[in-house]
Amino acid sequence: MSLKEFLTSKVFLKHFLALIALTFVLIIFALLSLRFYTHHGEAFLVPNVYGLTEGEYSRVLSKANLHYTVVDSTYNDQIKPGGVVDQVPEAGHKVKRHRDQKSSIFPGSPISATDRQLSSWKPPVCYQEESHMSLPNTKIWF
Repeated sequence: MSLKEFLTSKVFLKHFLALIALTFVLIIFALLSLRFYTHHGEAFLVPNVYGLTEGEYSRVLSKANLHYTVVDSTYNDQIKPGGVVDQVPEAGHKVKRHRDQKSSIFPGSPISATDRQLSSWKPPVCYQEESHMSLPNTKIWF
């Protein structure tokens, strides 16, 4: 049997068409399952938690199916102590459920360097290194 006869035989054509149909079915299945897995089309509006304390905004965000993380503290005398100064994503944006909402809070008083234990900070040590490279006075910072 020659190659031309094989490519035009009913057995080959039947298997080739079955392969194309199976590929099409697998692609459709993958796309539909991906849509289900990623919750395509489901979105929640991010509520405005600006100025709320931790207890207040944790209740608001849990009702909206969102998690929160405090990522920063910023001094703002316009906000009550413990209140949210900034939020990401901003209020009104659409996000999927159980996403993390990052907040900056006002701790209640300005934070000094001693509060953060920055008084023990030391400048980096500079070492002079002799090198075979042609760069004079090469310095390495550790």
